[in-house]
Amino acid sequence: MKQISNSIQKQVIVLFISLLLLSCVFGQHENTKSSDETFTQQQDVYVGYFDFKLIGKLKRENKIKEESAERQKFFVECNEWYIEDKDINQLLKSMEQVDATLAHMLCYYYPCWYTGLISNGEREYDITIYAHSVVTISNKDETIFFIQKEKSNLFIVPCDCCE
Repeated sequence: MKQISNSIQKQVIVLFISLLLLSCVFGQHENTKSSDETFTQQQDVYVGYFDFKLIGKLKRENKIKEESAERQKFFVECNEWYIEDKDINQLLKSMEQVDATLAHMLCYYYPCWYTGLISNGEREYDITIYAHSVVTISNKDETIFFIQKEKSNLFIVPCDCCE
């Protein structure tokens, strides 16, 4: 009888360990599935210009190293300037559409920006978000300029030069 109970105990222990291992394996699979589902359910980022939304991710560009050593000291903020995709949701609604000449006259220049692609399902534009409060959207046919005259946490400086 003692041998039977030892045998049953061993089987119970083996069964328990097997169930524990299986729950770890299946639990890990469910967690992976859950994170994949969360990723695919990510909210669309609409830029606030008609129905255009961001396609893919923004890409950071920092050309401060291409400036002369003397000029680099004026652009150190570029090294600390970061935005996320979600930060540009409805961005253009708070900005003023202007012509290129006015944008160049009113805005300082910083050699750092983000680029991306926006689409409304029918047309696509490249979007460039400059640290100095300028956003351009462009395709082969046109380039549209937007500026931010008021201080914003999204940009390094407002577009308020020389007024």
